[in-house]
Amino acid sequence: MIRHIEVCVVAHNEEEFIVQCLESIEVALANLPESTAFKVHIVNNGSSDSSDSIIDSFCSTRDNFDAKHIKLGDKSNAWNVAIYELVQNSESLIVMVDGDCTISADSLVALLEGAKSNTDAYLLAAIPEPIGRYSETITRNTLNGKALNGNFYAITPLFHEKIQQTGFMLPVGLIGDDSLLAWVAQCDFKLSNGVENGLMVGIKGALFGYHRLVPNTFKNIKMYWRRLQRYSLRHIQQNCIKAYLTLENDDFASLPSHVVDLYRYHRPEHIRTDNRLNTFLDTRTSKQIKNISVKK
Repeated sequence: MIRHIEVCVVAHNEEEFIVQCLESIEVALANLPESTAFKVHIVNNGSSDSSDSIIDSFCSTRDNFDAKHIKLGDKSNAWNVAIYELVQNSESLIVMVDGDCTISADSLVALLEGAKSNTDAYLLAAIPEPIGRYSETITRNTLNGKALNGNFYAITPLFHEKIQQTGFMLPVGLIGDDSLLAWVAQCDFKLSNGVENGLMVGIKGALFGYHRLVPNTFKNIKMYWRRLQRYSLRHIQQNCIKAYLTLENDDFASLPSHVVDLYRYHRPEHIRTDNRLNTFLDTRTSKQIKNISVKK
């Protein structure tokens, strides 16, 4: 029976949203059974705004909240720090939350119950609050164990134990930590195992809200364009990872510590051809990572 929950909040330049995020977590924690111990770890990674002072102020009046400020602004590195340096109890249900989202009041209870009902599961996936028709697809895929959103999810003690045993870490510089974690979980740490159902489970009662990026201002258009570029980089990185696992070592724990070391596995066929925009973005990204590899 799980009696510990440790919430890890990853924040980068979230001065506008972090307090709402932490307050929503506080409300959800209050709904847990009294027998459930909890701790909240906030990893403030590479923020250049006032996130650090806001986080420190919030934690100063709450004994069960602590903050870790690191210089490197990289989400995968922040995940590694949270898992290997901050989590205190090997039997904890580890809940990962992005600093720009809020979680529903009953979400932690739902995750706790989900862990009890799915004792063989590695990952418990939360669901975004309904926004438009696309949300229906996300919800359906999540509940069918086919999607994981990096904004909010839980790592079971079983998965945490295997992470520790294998020494698995997310490569620094990786875009799409959720995609790789889902891949690792569903294949039980080896690509050759194939996808196994039941290792990633969607939890209906675990909901989260997030800040939607609508390209209706010049600032938002720039941010939206950067997001498309990141999606392109994520696509190519995933193909490089698959090539490495196929050609070198199919154990996910053998991945190099930095994603740059995977770029030598990039091939022209990784560039998407489904539409002109994706082809343009991937061609541009391909040139960039080739330059990185040469410099390295």
